[in-house]
Amino acid sequence: MKKIFKFNFFCHYIDPGTGGVVFGSIGPFIAVAAGFLLAFLAIFRQYLKIMLYRIWKFKWLVLILLIVLSIAMYFFLNTTQKKNMHFKKILVVGIDGLDPDICRELLQAGKMPNLQALISNGTFKDLQIINPAQSPVSWSCLACGVNPGKHGIFDFIHRDPKTYLPRLSICSPSSRGSTSLKNDLKAEPFWNYTSKAGIPTTIIRWPVTFPPERITGEMLSGLGVPDVCGMLNSYRFFTTQPEKWPESKSLKRIILSEKSFSGKIPGPKKSFGDNVEIEFTGEISPENSSVSFQIQNTNLIVKQGEFSPFINLNYKVGLLKKIKAICTIYVSKIPNNPDEPLELYFSSPEIDPRDPALKITEPPEFSKKLSKEIGTFHTLGIAEDINAAKVGHLPLNAFFEQCRTVDGERMKMLEYELSKFSSGVLAVVFDTSDRWQHIGWRGSALTPGKENQGPIVNEYYELYADKIFGKIREAIDSDTALIVFSDHGFTSFERAFNMNNWLVENGYMTIKGDLSEKDSALFKKVDWSRTKAYCLGFCDVYLNIKGREKNGIIDEKNAAALKNEISNRLKQFIDQDTKIAPVHEVYDANQIYFGEYQKDGPDLVVGFKPGYRMGWQTAIGGLADKICETEESEWKGDHLVDASFVSGTFLVNFPVISKQPRTVDIAPTILGLLGLNIPADMDGVSLWEKESFGAQ
Repeated sequence: MKKIFKFNFFCHYIDPGTGGVVFGSIGPFIAVAAGFLLAFLAIFRQYLKIMLYRIWKFKWLVLILLIVLSIAMYFFLNTTQKKNMHFKKILVVGIDGLDPDICRELLQAGKMPNLQALISNGTFKDLQIINPAQSPVSWSCLACGVNPGKHGIFDFIHRDPKTYLPRLSICSPSSRGSTSLKNDLKAEPFWNYTSKAGIPTTIIRWPVTFPPERITGEMLSGLGVPDVCGMLNSYRFFTTQPEKWPESKSLKRIILSEKSFSGKIPGPKKSFGDNVEIEFTGEISPENSSVSFQIQNTNLIVKQGEFSPFINLNYKVGLLKKIKAICTIYVSKIPNNPDEPLELYFSSPEIDPRDPALKITEPPEFSKKLSKEIGTFHTLGIAEDINAAKVGHLPLNAFFEQCRTVDGERMKMLEYELSKFSSGVLAVVFDTSDRWQHIGWRGSALTPGKENQGPIVNEYYELYADKIFGKIREAIDSDTALIVFSDHGFTSFERAFNMNNWLVENGYMTIKGDLSEKDSALFKKVDWSRTKAYCLGFCDVYLNIKGREKNGIIDEKNAAALKNEISNRLKQFIDQDTKIAPVHEVYDANQIYFGEYQKDGPDLVVGFKPGYRMGWQTAIGGLADKICETEESEWKGDHLVDASFVSGTFLVNFPVISKQPRTVDIAPTILGLLGLNIPADMDGVSLWEKESFGAQ
């Protein structure tokens, strides 16, 4: 036991987060040294016996000397690395969907003073992004400095060519039937390189980081974190009048018996069997405009038009196993007479950061530590319930209130991390900005003179985005390099383009039965023996290639000609309702992606004009009523258009080289500022202008 304690004591000074990295990097040298040592011992073992006997008398002194030498070596290596660092601190802030044109508009009107102050001492530019303009794709490029062909993320939705079935790229089972989860990111993000160099690194809410990985610091996973049901969203909308709403998995009937009602909250799977649910009961009080709830050991009253605080949930999933979760309730309507409905929104049962059922941070205890510092917080990858708001299950005023709450939690995280940020890299991502614009957008790209995004979107930029910039202003000093960016900009979503319908009508896809028949998702009606191409995801067209797809019919030698034919015909298509050609450009994936994983991606990538986007049914391998339809939901803003129309935002406080910054340049820039070697396989370059910095 004493020997084990001593070894752990020694390793503590290397740092538990970097011990594996340090030993991994010097492992070969240790092996060679061990070989020489063994040979030496074999030759001089007699002399060594006498020597060791004498040393044993002073064993405690020798032990202390070894510890001191170990500490000295650690600090020597750490100091050597710091000498190569051009800045003591690198502060990286990502604001999802922050549009540079909207920023310029509001800057000109004097509505973003903190951003203006940062620009006056730095550089503000558009950030060129890679097609498609999707968050998982862009954030992976930003993190890894490589194109999708090297990092493996091509869309929110990927497909299995052996089954034609969709799979989420940001979070999916590691194998069929498995309960363990993974994402599809294949490349190394910049925090792996900083960790190998022993540089303190903290990553907060960066997308496509679930499950979290061990680094020399702390990580809180972002986009991709599921709820305890293993889903990205499991909210429920309870009403006494479900017949007034479109059919939905989230829609549930409750029966009001005088003033009382009951229902069930969804939950995770049991160790053996079905999913476990938690029953709740409630009673309405119309005279007080409130509803009382009893959920396990929690009794609470929620006013109409208000959210409840976090509610603790305990799911019994096994004989001795429980899973803890949290949720909130919003009371939309309380009936005053039998003709009026009761309407209740229950948020997804999220992983409780105080006692997480799945690991969402690294080290695992970081979520508990963070909860103690800032309070219980939302953990879901997309905590702002855009799906419920889109269909009206969560009223718009409630959705924006939810957004403010989540954004406030992110601000607390930033403030807490800044309070202890003394060296290394701190990267914090705000993503409420994206959800806010999806629902709050009021401009029309298809109507000349009405392109402006409207006051709801402006509110976020003026009150919340600029508040982030204000906090950044307070935090940075001469030792801090600042990098702020967004993964894309924004435009309107007014017309849905249903690609699979277009493929059917143009003879590239054949279906069984009639187009008017429902239940077409997941390619249920497709005749693969006569289908040349299909669409799955928000921007992707795949050819039905022999030997690659399960029922492929297209020879590889004919693929190029078929891609060219489909591309030309798509660009010529006119939406008869608007007289506009929806497709701006169609890209051959072989021309825009390169790398080991390019083969896993689509064959064609579609870039739409502003105002258009791929339809919801198409994304999951379905068919709609016609090729182009008006988007009727509350989802009014989007970025799933050609990347040239929705550039990201780029802001730094150091000199940059005179070139158009790109998403793939961010990771190498971070490494360059730290004095680290930029890996040869990175597609980007460091944007930092060293010579100008030296002159200053």
